[in-house]
Amino acid sequence: MAVLGDQLLLSSSREASPRGRIHVFSLQAAHLRTVDFEHLGNCNVLVAAHGRLYATEFGEEEEGMDMGERYESLRSQFGKRVLVLSPQLEVIHVFTMPGESTDLFGIAPRGSNLLITDYDNDEVHEIAVGPTTAPG
Repeated sequence: MAVLGDQLLLSSSREASPRGRIHVFSLQAAHLRTVDFEHLGNCNVLVAAHGRLYATEFGEEEEGMDMGERYESLRSQFGKRVLVLSPQLEVIHVFTMPGESTDLFGIAPRGSNLLITDYDNDEVHEIAVGPTTAPG
């Protein structure tokens, strides 16, 4: 869950949607809209920072698989990407962390950077977030 401007943003649970989905509410808790991301996996964690929304991605899910099976079948993409979205929830950039054994999850702002936890390697990565305006 994150607050960006005058909106409350909430990602769906992995069981609720097979793809990235963010529900948008007013600060008074009125549902405004739901945004589906066809080519993105579920968002683990959302954080608003520097006029943008950042999310770590869980990866695609397949029906009938338990969490362990999903994890193994999706190892090549699971937990490696950080999504950068505009205030209008348009994908500005997708950053893939290098390395075969990476499981990004938690994310938090720190000054002009982001801290991102990597559970598989017991590390915290610090990345620069760049300018606050969308390209183009």
